[in-house]
Amino acid sequence: MIRSVLPLFILFLASCAHQSKTTPTDFPITLEEETRIDKIQDDVYVATELRFYDSNILITRMKDGTVVLASSPYENQGTRRLIKWVRTNLNPTKIVAINTHFHADGTGGNQVYHEEGVETWATRMTAKLQMTEGKRILPLMLRNQKKPIQERIKATRFESAKNLFDAKQGKVFDFSGDKVEVYYPGEAHSPDNVIVYVPSKKTLFGGCMVKPKSLGWLKHANVMTWEQSAKNLLRFEVTHVVPGHGKWGDR
Repeated sequence: MIRSVLPLFILFLASCAHQSKTTPTDFPITLEEETRIDKIQDDVYVATELRFYDSNILITRMKDGTVVLASSPYENQGTRRLIKWVRTNLNPTKIVAINTHFHADGTGGNQVYHEEGVETWATRMTAKLQMTEGKRILPLMLRNQKKPIQERIKATRFESAKNLFDAKQGKVFDFSGDKVEVYYPGEAHSPDNVIVYVPSKKTLFGGCMVKPKSLGWLKHANVMTWEQSAKNLLRFEVTHVVPGHGKWGDR
């Protein structure tokens, strides 16, 4: 009797272990004490770069297996860590990354994205600003960071996305009927900030133009147009709004 029950008991434990890998109660998880992964609904995750101002990246697995990343880690090491987690845990058919604005928390992962075969997209405005203004803000990125982090930033080669589109026209991706919309609401945190909307999940990644507490860093901001740009987002039906920094919430 013991011999016949034991295999069933082992199968039961294995089944429980398999189920535990996919249940929301396993989250958040932290990768190397630097990147926290939260699951906010089925196939939707937020990666938070803890050493870089709690910067958020939206991760969505589409119905056809494509994984879409909205925004980017600041530098190479964090990007490699994120891509490894995505490939290990989400089994993507391909990965698409959308640069949400020209600052490093929108584009800093492009070098590794390209090395890893990730398809990168940005507006022409973002690509232009990244080339003309990106290097000028490097000293600001290094400020208040410890030397090891500074060296990681210095080792990162800032590249433009390989696929460009017009900001005002926006971009709609169609993954076998499952869509992702990139929308330009107007100037706010930066001249080029775009949002990423996933209709099937009613989830909107607001990036740095959506802030839970204060407006934050304003070097490239237009505070005069920010309110109207934010109101332009009210057209979207949402249950989850993810900011560029800080905690996400509802509409």
